[in-house]
Amino acid sequence: NRVPAEPDPWQPDPYAGQMVDTGKNSANPAIGVIFQGQVWNYGDDPDDYLIPGFPLGGEAGPLPEGLALGETEINISANVDDKFTAWLTVPIAIEDGEVEVELEEAWIETMTLPAGLSLRMGRFYSNIGYLNDKHSHSWDFTDQPLAYQAFLGGQYLDDGLQMRWLAPTELYLELGAEVT
Repeated sequence: NRVPAEPDPWQPDPYAGQMVDTGKNSANPAIGVIFQGQVWNYGDDPDDYLIPGFPLGGEAGPLPEGLALGETEINISANVDDKFTAWLTVPIAIEDGEVEVELEEAWIETMTLPAGLSLRMGRFYSNIGYLNDKHSHSWDFTDQPLAYQAFLGGQYLDDGLQMRWLAPTELYLELGAEVT
C-alpha cells in the first residue's frame, strides 16, 4: 500500500478563499502592487466629449491621449483574527506632474455573524450595479459603461456600513443594504 504524499506546506489551498490559515504564517498580510499602463488615441476631439443631458463630474470623460502610467495600487489584506478580515488600498497617481497618494479603500468585515450575515465598515466601493465594487484594472474592457459615467461620475466610493445576507439556497442569492 502506498501512502499518499503530504502536500507542500507553502502551497495555498486551491479550494479555499483568498485568506488561508496555514498555521505557520497566519499573521502575515497579503500584499499586492498593481501597475496600470494605458495608451489612448481618439478619432474625435476629446475636449468636445459630452453625454447629452448629463453634466460630467468626477473622473468622467475621456482620458488624456498618449502613453501614460495610470494608477499604481498597493493592496494589503489580512484576517485580523478569527472574526474579522481587513482590506486597505492605497493608490499612487501622477496628476498634473505631482505625485498623489490617497486612501482609496480601508474597511473591516465580519466573518462569523450567524445566518449568512456579514457587515462591512469603513471606506469601500458601493455594491450599486454590477461593476462599481470592482477596480477598473479587473474589468474585461477599458471604458466605463455610459451609466457609470453619467450617474456616478466614475465609481461610487464612500464611508459607511454595508450589511449583506447570503441566502442558504442552491441558487446564489445575496441581498444587501448600505448606509453611506
